[in-house]
Amino acid sequence: MRIAALALAASLALVHFPAAPLAQNLVANPDLVRDLPPPGWLADRRVDWIAHHPVYQSTCRTPDVAEEIEFLNRVVGRDENLLVLAGNPPQDNSPLAREAKLAQQEMDMLRNDIAAADGLAAQLQALPACSPVPAAAAARSTAAAAAPATAPETSTATSPPTAAAAARPAPDSAQTVTLRFDDKVFGLTPLSIRAFNKAVDAIHDGTDVRLAIDGCDASADFSKDSPCAKRLASVKKLLAEQDITNWKRVLGDHP
Repeated sequence: MRIAALALAASLALVHFPAAPLAQNLVANPDLVRDLPPPGWLADRRVDWIAHHPVYQSTCRTPDVAEEIEFLNRVVGRDENLLVLAGNPPQDNSPLAREAKLAQQEMDMLRNDIAAADGLAAQLQALPACSPVPAAAAARSTAAAAAPATAPETSTATSPPTAAAAARPAPDSAQTVTLRFDDKVFGLTPLSIRAFNKAVDAIHDGTDVRLAIDGCDASADFSKDSPCAKRLASVKKLLAEQDITNWKRVLGDHP
């Protein structure tokens, strides 16, 4: 009963403190957005969660792994919003104020849930990038599948790869980490602070990491004093403090 009530508090908190561009229960196509488990679910059922989700058996960062990491970040964002609500309850007798009081009683459970989701995300983020199939090997495999079973010996030689295939660059295997800003205090959200710190550690360890700023893609307005220009300057300052100045490699197409 208390978990169900806290789940209701999560819905109210998400209305008061939106955690993501997509609303959980009001989207154009609900099939594209997974429902979040009730607060505390991951902390109490971590082993069962891993056993029932094959993505945790992956050996490299597949698209399913990236999707699961994004989902776990949504869980953390929801729990963080509840903690914010508990720490800043409305000073009235509204339903949101009553839910804030309930969240205050379950703060340890929420912190355990965040730790469990963070741990699962870190487990997946530690996986190596999936190696692309070399173009020449793929061509040989396709040719072998199309060749007759009784092909003469003279047909076994393979043609050398074309110049275009040899010059084709390998797919960008950099891990992308999206950072979100809290415009009320003009700073990274708590979840993004942790993501940034993990990304910095990975960069120093030699991992290829690309940072993206939520709402500020290459087509955004980066003119002086614009929100995206300020966010980009803030990220560059944070990177410089960590002795990372290779903006082009880390920030990609951002100016």
